[in-house]
Order: sequence, then structure tokens, then C-alpha cells
Amino acid sequence: MEVRGPVIWMFLMCCIFGHLIVSHKNDLVEAKSFSKSEDLEIEKRLQTINKPAVKIIKTIDGEIYGCVDFFKQPAFDHPSMKNHTYHYKMRLIWKEMRERETNNTAFGYLWENGVGCPIGTVPMQRVTKDDLLRLDSFGDNHKPCGSWNTTTYDPNNVVHYNQHRFAVARTKNIGRRFNGATMELCITAPKVKPTQFSASRLHIQMGRDFLQAGLTVNPVLYKDKQPRTFVYTDSNGNSCYNTNCNVGIVLIRHDIALAKSLSKVEDLEIEKRLRTINKPAVKIIKSIDGERYGCVDFFKQPAFDHPSMKNHTYHYKMRPIWKGMRERKTNNTNFGYLWENGVGCPIGTVPIQRVTKEDLLRLDSFGDNHKPRGSWNYTTDDSNSNNQKHFAVARTVGSDKRFNGATMDLCLTAPKVRLNQYSASRLHIQIGNDFLQTGFTVNPTLYKDSKPRTFVYTKSGEKSCYNSYCDVGMILVRQDIPLGMALSPVSVRGARTTHYGVFGLIKDQINGNWWLQFGNAAEEIGFWPSSRFHQSSGNLVEWGGEVYSASLPSPQMGFGYFVDGQMRYDAYIKQISVIDGNKIDRKVAYTEKFVDDTRGYQVIDKYNIPGYSILGHIMFYGGPGNL
Repeated sequence: MEVRGPVIWMFLMCCIFGHLIVSHKNDLVEAKSFSKSEDLEIEKRLQTINKPAVKIIKTIDGEIYGCVDFFKQPAFDHPSMKNHTYHYKMRLIWKEMRERETNNTAFGYLWENGVGCPIGTVPMQRVTKDDLLRLDSFGDNHKPCGSWNTTTYDPNNVVHYNQHRFAVARTKNIGRRFNGATMELCITAPKVKPTQFSASRLHIQMGRDFLQAGLTVNPVLYKDKQPRTFVYTDSNGNSCYNTNCNVGIVLIRHDIALAKSLSKVEDLEIEKRLRTINKPAVKIIKSIDGERYGCVDFFKQPAFDHPSMKNHTYHYKMRPIWKGMRERKTNNTNFGYLWENGVGCPIGTVPIQRVTKEDLLRLDSFGDNHKPRGSWNYTTDDSNSNNQKHFAVARTVGSDKRFNGATMDLCLTAPKVRLNQYSASRLHIQIGNDFLQTGFTVNPTLYKDSKPRTFVYTKSGEKSCYNSYCDVGMILVRQDIPLGMALSPVSVRGARTTHYGVFGLIKDQINGNWWLQFGNAAEEIGFWPSSRFHQSSGNLVEWGGEVYSASLPSPQMGFGYFVDGQMRYDAYIKQISVIDGNKIDRKVAYTEKFVDDTRGYQVIDKYNIPGYSILGHIMFYGGPGNL
């Protein structure tokens, strides 16, 4: 049959449902009573789909399929198939088309028996009454369609019109003729709720009818959230997935199943990331707080997996050269007291916190909105204007300046946050489209507790991560100072103020590497190679608080109170300084305040307070959030 109409390559289609029979509290579909005639109709459909099987087999994932005689597939129940001449050895003829490879691939590895179904039969997934009822409960709105179809819907029918979303490349001019289409896609596992689906697929429109094929994450159809293959047929008013009706596809292969899970994609990706982070350790040690760290050979850190590190000359004794800058204190501080063994890791190794699969899944569950960023990124990115992020910062003015580093000295607070929130006090340097952050954060999603802990965050190109969680992360040089360490005691409002010295991000003047400094003696903890970043110098710097909440209200910042400029009662950052484009270490004289939610947070920014010149540039920040 000649196909007339448009073709659409769908890279992402997401159908969103807010259905009356869906309980969002527990994500379960409530039971619905059916009449006797409806029950009979369901039973009839089950008989059409679950044809008598020669044998029952299982996939390697444990899914049950019936091996059905080729000629007894549901599609052969269609009236048009009365006098057909089809057979299971049929193959497509590619007349005058580009040469196709000979089909010799065996897919027996998909099955527990290593073979699949017997020759002359085809594998059909067994369907239950509950499967059909669950799929039917959402009605026509749950059915796939093309992006053209949505434009013909009644705009006044808001519920139907707004449930489908498309991001596609599609052919123009519906007068064209197409006899087929192909695509090759990467397998992804988008996160969906139990009442949603997200599909990546090829769609061919044939007048009012259409075909789709690709992968989908569809809990309503498949009862799980794994990406699975599917086809969808719409023909003369009848439609169904896979072989679930008599207009469905006619299968010819005995060893390839529709609805097959496309491997455990998410699990495989998580396992790969875990291998990157949890490198083989010389030994496992514990901090005084009981956290497990692996002592990893300096050269086997995750950052050395980056392609740019192929011919590096770095070593664990590296330290930066601060030529022409104000004198730094000699690095003689021993941080063995942070560890149960009183020492830390052996010389030549570095402490990297051990991470579990659950840790990564928990961190991934909030998506990109949970990731740190600068206030500039936020104010220029409309997609993030959803009240999940808030800032109370002092920042440099204009993006045409050059900065080769910045420092701060902050007081340690422990703002109250919920499980799906974080509150950070940090230094942020924007380096073109990339950036670095360091400071402390209260982040239960990252650290599984509500203690203030040190962190760094790296964004380099398309990659970003906390600490050493990926190959663009920081390269550690100290065997006794861990990232993610808990800081205590915390400041007590009106009674005690606790400092841990300098947090600094400074560029080495000789080779351009960016270094992290921490502590009263400005200890060099680690560095980022200059090759990580497309731009050689920073162009924007900010100091202050950043909070995130997956749902309102937003969390506390600082002490959790609005500020009035008193060091005893307010969270603050002092000794705000930058290394400018001339590599001169300067106190910052001119900054601007930025607070995007003045109902929840506040900033007071002061420079050279009379009688307090030792403080340098100081800013007070904080607030209760939205309570």
C-alpha cells in the first residue's frame, strides 16, 4: 500500500494525565465496577489476545510469553485476512533500494531457554484482565497520536488538549508521499509517574490512520518504568498497542518479542557511574562521624578518567604557585583528627567517599532543578522560574571583567531543611558557561543527614557533579582532608560564632589550574585542570546563600532570620576578595545585592565598616524562607 501523508520522528513525547480515578497520594488506580456486558467484552478481548500457546516461555527478565502458532495471531481474526497467503517465512523485498545486510542475527539470548519460541510460532506477551482494565481506565486520552492530530482537537477541550506534549522533527507539506521511514535512537529511561508515559518513536501518518514504533516508559501499559519496545496501530477507527487487537502487527520472528525491556538501562548507567566513583581502594577508613571513605591511588581518581587527562603530568605533591600575590601561610596543618585512625589515608592516596546505588538514585530523583547554579543562570533561564530555587547574594557587576580567583570567610550555620530541600552558603565563580562552587551545604539528598558539610560543585561543558562524583570533578591532593566532611560545632545565634577559615577558588598563575583552598592556613585541597574550562578566567563572582525546595515552602537560609547587620545575630561572609585580571589580590569594593524572594530572604552588603576594617568587605544574609 502506498503511504500518503507526513512522517514524524519523535525524540520525546510525554503524555501527562490528571485523571479522576488516579489517587496522587499513593499513585494507585482505584477500582472501577463494570457491568456484565462490559465484563463479557473484556473476556472476549482477552480470548483474542491470549491465543492458545504451543508452549509458555520466559524472557531473561522473567516476563511470560506464549508461543502462538503464526496463523493464530490476533491479526488473522480481522475480516480482511479471510483469504490471505501470508506465511512466517515472509520477508520484505528491497527492490532498487540501498543494500540491506543479511538477516542472520539470533536473539535467543533474550530468553531463559536461550532460543525463544519454536519455529512456526511467535512470542506474544500474556495479558490479564487487570491489564486491559488499567489501560481502558484512561480512555482515548492515553492513546498515542501524532503532533498533527493534536492541532485538530477542540481548543475548548482543555483537559484533552493539554495532556499531550511533543518535541519533534517532522516532514513538511502533507501532499507528499512516503513509502517508509527509519531512525536510530539512543535508549533512555525518562522518569514518569504511574499515570504518565514518555515515548521516543517514529510516527507515519497514512491519511486518518497511522503507525508508531519505538520505545516507551509506560507504567499503565507495562506495569513498570523500564523502557520497552512498542508498536501502535490506528486503522479505521480501531487501535491498539502491539498485538492486542486484530488490527495489530503480524509477527514473523520466533525470537524477538514486542514489549521487551531494553535491558536495565538505568541500572546499567548507575552501575557505570558507581564504578567511576568507587574506584578500587588501597584501604577503607572511617571519619570520626562514621562515614566510609576509600583511600584511592592518586592516579586512579575519577577525574583521571576524563579524555583530556590522557598524557597528564600531575602528581600528588603538586601545589600552586602564588607569584605576586599576598603571602599565604605555610601549609603545615595536619587533619588526622578528622579520622578514626588519627591519620587519614596513606601517602600517595586520597580519601573519596563511598557512594551507593541508592545515593545516586536519590540525587537523580530531583532532576536538574536540584543542581546548584549561579543567580545569573537563574534569572536568565525561564525554564527554572518555578520557585524551587532562591538566592540571597552579593555579586560582581557586569560580565566583562576577568577574575583569576576569589575567597571568603564565613560563619558556620545549620539552617533547618526538609528531606527534599537544601540550603547552601557558598562562593560561586562563573567561567563562561561553566562554573565552580564551594562552601558548606545542609543537603539530606546528597549527604543523608542535616549536618552542614563541605562541598564543591563543578560544571564543565555538558557535565556537572558534586565533589568527585564524575570525571570533571576535582582532583584531590591531600590524603587527610575529605570532601563532604561534617563541620561542627555550628554557630549559635546570639551566643557563639564559629569560623573554619578561608574558602578559596584561585587560578594558578603559571599553568592556569584552578585550586580549592580551605581552612585558617588556606590549605590546598585539590585542583581542576585548566583544560576543563573553555574560558581561561572567571567573568562573574558571587557570595552568599542558595536554597532549593522540591515543593513549597522553601527552607531557611543562614540562621533562619531576616538580617539587620549584627555579626552576633546574623549569618555573614567576611573578607570578600577577588584576584583580578592583573592577578592582584583585592578586597571587593563594589558589588550588587541580589535577592529573588524578599518575602523569605534578605541581604545587607557593607564595605569598610568604620572601626571594623579587619573584616574587609562583609555581607549579611539569611531568612526564614516561606515558612
